Amino acid sequence: MNTPTMNIQTIDLVWQAGTIIRNFISKPKDIHFKGEIDLVTSADLAVEEYLKRGLAELFPDYTIVAEESADISSGKAPARAIYIDPIDGTTNFAHDFPFVAISVGAFRDGQPEWGIVYNPYNDELYHAASGQGAYLNGSAIGVSSTEVFRQSLLATGFPYSVVESPQRRRLLLDVLDRVLQGTQGVRRCGSAALDLCFVARGVLDGFYEWGLKPWDIAAGIVILQEAGGRVSDTAGRDHDLFTDGIIATNGHIHEALHQCIASATRTP
Repeated sequence: MNTPTMNIQTIDLVWQAGTIIRNFISKPKDIHFKGEIDLVTSADLAVEEYLKRGLAELFPDYTIVAEESADISSGKAPARAIYIDPIDGTTNFAHDFPFVAISVGAFRDGQPEWGIVYNPYNDELYHAASGQGAYLNGSAIGVSSTEVFRQSLLATGFPYSVVESPQRRRLLLDVLDRVLQGTQGVRRCGSAALDLCFVARGVLDGFYEWGLKPWDIAAGIVILQEAGGRVSDTAGRDHDLFTDGIIATNGHIHEALHQCIASATRTP
């Protein structure tokens, strides 16, 4: 049996899911707390259900792993999996801060197959499939040519555990301090999926973060790698979706960013 791959139906499904989010823009949100600062809204749940139904029909041999309904406590990835983040950047969405994305990525035997990231606020849709390049609204994209770490612009994010773990908070601030001293600047938009796409399209040179889940990064990893970028864990090793930390760059500055992070994580 041939394995189905991403096609125009898949892209259209994600775009249509964006209409659910657009219907909530600038309107009161039904917000619930999963943790002290971790949110979920009725829009998250509606988008997730819509995508789960549609993707199950298009990809019946794949396990659907979605943020609001999945149990990944085993730490083991299904052989064929589609990872869904219905709204990456729910806190942004709750405040109508327009860095919000639907993220859908497929992996097979631990290897990326295809990914789609869509921001319904500005109608930017990124997609990529293994061996076929990366695209933004149908136009090919590629990573930046920045080679000097000092001249690089990076992005990062802060996990929800930052309010619960003083040790994690100190580490994040130490790394941030060193990165700020070594680069042109750091941005924080609040959506890892979009951060990865911004590196893929060359407007950022690199991205790092801890505490992410597979659905946060699956699609973005495919898009970045197809755009010519490089991904590792924060120790510089091969990355997998269940690794705690990620470094994602244009490739040129990867070792410099890794060493910058390592210099902080080695500090007692």
